[in-house]
Amino acid sequence: MVPGVPSMQTGIGGIMDKFTISRLAEFCNVKNDTIRYYERYGLIQPIGRTNAGYRLYDKKSIRKLKFIKNAQSLGFKLEEVKKLLYFDHSDKKTANDVLATTKKKVAEIRQKNKDLKTILKTLEKLVTLCPGEGSTSECPILEYIYPT
Repeated sequence: MVPGVPSMQTGIGGIMDKFTISRLAEFCNVKNDTIRYYERYGLIQPIGRTNAGYRLYDKKSIRKLKFIKNAQSLGFKLEEVKKLLYFDHSDKKTANDVLATTKKKVAEIRQKNKDLKTILKTLEKLVTLCPGEGSTSECPILEYIYPT
């Protein structure tokens, strides 16, 4: 290794061209087990292994892992993330496929939001009915929750 000359491992700017699962996890602020789970689910794959058998990843893995986390933060489930990743790498899919998947997610979130508003109204009503004193056997919240 020559000082100041990027090697196959360290690359320019100190960011490695290849790195272990621990480094990938560190770069992307996730746990090693998360990456292993994504591997089993088919979302991300190592580019190879070291002589000792450790998984190796590249810079594309960082981008893909951040894509997965960003998609999840938008409410996409892993199966949907897998579909979006497929769209991104398919010559047969178009932006319209991505749009359709996203519109479906918007509709799901709107429905979930409606459901949550209904739940919130019910809980707020129950809170006003419960005096917060006395026996739990007389609590209107528990009475509501228990089936009759």
